[in-house]
Amino acid sequence: MNTKPAWVVAVAIVLAIAGCKNQSHQAATNSAPTLVQAAPVSPSPRVLTKEVSSPPTGAKGSVKLTVSMLANMTYRLVDGKWVTAVTLVGAKGQTNEDDGGEEFWLEEHVAFGDLDGDGVDDAVVVLVSSGGGSGIFYQLVAVTQRNGIVETPAVKSLGDRIMINQINVTNRIVTVDMITHGPHDPSCCPTERQVLKLKVQGSEFVPAQ
Repeated sequence: MNTKPAWVVAVAIVLAIAGCKNQSHQAATNSAPTLVQAAPVSPSPRVLTKEVSSPPTGAKGSVKLTVSMLANMTYRLVDGKWVTAVTLVGAKGQTNEDDGGEEFWLEEHVAFGDLDGDGVDDAVVVLVSSGGGSGIFYQLVAVTQRNGIVETPAVKSLGDRIMINQINVTNRIVTVDMITHGPHDPSCCPTERQVLKLKVQGSEFVPAQ
């Protein structure tokens, strides 16, 4: 019986082990999944939500009256049978020739407060008018509003070439502190102080009790 030398056996074992490792590596390489680098994914664009603007104040409710609003609006003035409308722009306006062609402007005294008991602030203004002569006429005007509708229901003539000291509204009562003409005052120069206390009743100012 032929016996191979020990060194031959050792070499054969080493070669066999190396062959197994090579086959295992090749098999592992062949079986490993191929890694494909994915293209970068862009984030989804955000959906732009259309912002719904709030309805203008007073569209369903009350209007917040401001001095700017009062200086840029149309006044419908009713005093007995006398009716006219004047639109102010920048606190000034003029009626057409059919209404006498008078110039109007908003006097500096303005008061805010509830006039009709609805719990919402209204306003009282003084419109001054001139037809081109020496007379300068002052009208007290109530500006009320409800459900977004602004109206001028009441007008009261205060006189010719008077002076307004102060106007305020408290508990629906309008107080007008002014200088008017005494019995012996010339038209140009009033000297008598007068304080009126009024309230809006329907379409007119009436004395407050």
